[in-house]
Amino acid sequence: MGWKKRIKVFLIRRLGHLLISLLLRSCRLQVHGEAPFHPGARIFIFWHRHLLYLMFHFRHVGARPLISMSKDGELISSIAETFGMKPIRGSSSRGGARALLELIHLARTSEEDILITADGPKGPLREVKPGVVKLAQKSGAPLLPVCWGASRAWILSRSWDRFIIPKPFSRIDLYLGEKIDIREADEQKIGEVLKALEKKSGSN
Repeated sequence: MGWKKRIKVFLIRRLGHLLISLLLRSCRLQVHGEAPFHPGARIFIFWHRHLLYLMFHFRHVGARPLISMSKDGELISSIAETFGMKPIRGSSSRGGARALLELIHLARTSEEDILITADGPKGPLREVKPGVVKLAQKSGAPLLPVCWGASRAWILSRSWDRFIIPKPFSRIDLYLGEKIDIREADEQKIGEVLKALEKKSGSN
């Protein structure tokens, strides 16, 4: 990477971190539900459209988000690192098998929470990817749904995921769902759980 690109990446990282922090620190948070204690890694799953606030919510706890190897993913990954996260890179179209193996090993051997966009990184919207089920089945780590809604928000209707950005000084309602029994769940069941939780949050 040339020095010009390094400077550009550095500035984008810092500016992105600053803008996200200023925006979300102005919001009030109300949490509904509680993530169960587990002596090991937990897998938090959510729709891609909920990424922005959750990247801030799980800041500086060593969370391990799965982020694609695309150019957009590179930007998201670099900003996530400024919030103390340690991204794992890969998706179904590129680096997926390696990323899945790394996540399984991580879930079996560490206590770091794993963050996965169930329908990401490219959708279709609200369609759960099979890698989520494989990870939970092979690792044995609990699968925990999470989503949020805002009292006032911008919704990017032209993006495939209808990405949500809370407006300044809005109230954010964070919903933590009950653990999904992976022995009885598949992609459809997980999708139904996430959709029901999203309906509660009022973000759909």
